Amino acid sequence: AESAGFRIQCVISDMGPSNTALWNHVGIQSTRAAVTPAITHPAAPDRSLFFVADPPHLLKNLWNCVLKHKITLNKETVSKYHLPSNIVDYRYITQLIDLQQGHELRVAHKLKYCHVSPTQYEKMRVSIAAQFFSRSTASALELCVRLELLPRDALTTAWFLSFVDDWVDAMNARHKDAALYRGESNAKVEVLHEMLYVIQDLQFSGRRMWKPVQAGIQLSTTVVLQLSGQVMRDYNLSY
Repeated sequence: AESAGFRIQCVISDMGPSNTALWNHVGIQSTRAAVTPAITHPAAPDRSLFFVADPPHLLKNLWNCVLKHKITLNKETVSKYHLPSNIVDYRYITQLIDLQQGHELRVAHKLKYCHVSPTQYEKMRVSIAAQFFSRSTASALELCVRLELLPRDALTTAWFLSFVDDWVDAMNARHKDAALYRGESNAKVEVLHEMLYVIQDLQFSGRRMWKPVQAGIQLSTTVVLQLSGQVMRDYNLSY
């Protein structure tokens, strides 16, 4: 590809066993202690070749983790965002769906039981994961809390859904207004840095472990921050 005139900056894949084996073989790592997102470019020793875990696959993996585990946030995050608890619990979304049943007008009209109890096929659909982690779902939870239909602790789950949605938007900007800008620390950049901090200390069902989805999110977010800056500098781009 390089000899044909293409300039390969990054290799992107899901986190299947053969792909992660390749990462390990060439020296790519993403652990709680360290992240190595790039190697010396095999076709140009003066450049770096980055490796990324595909963000849509990461979104699906994170969704499945939330459905399988109660997610515990660290104390600093709870304090910073004034959250009522440290637990992210998908069962509040199940209760929201139950509350909407039988009503013609629904505050979260896209939510269905497949969002909280997907089949094996539905677990592979990015669109369902994206609807789960959305501002509309978060806002619906917040409204139910204000109406005293859900307990106040549901606000932590609402915050997490909205936070993940912001991260996806920053990773997947499709127009100029949503872009990362050269030399600027805007809301998009801040949410990427915040994700690197939040993802480090998540606990799953009360256990502090390092899951593949954490490794993937850390690796991909680091690459977006580093590679976007490098490309803007190298090619004198403003965004």
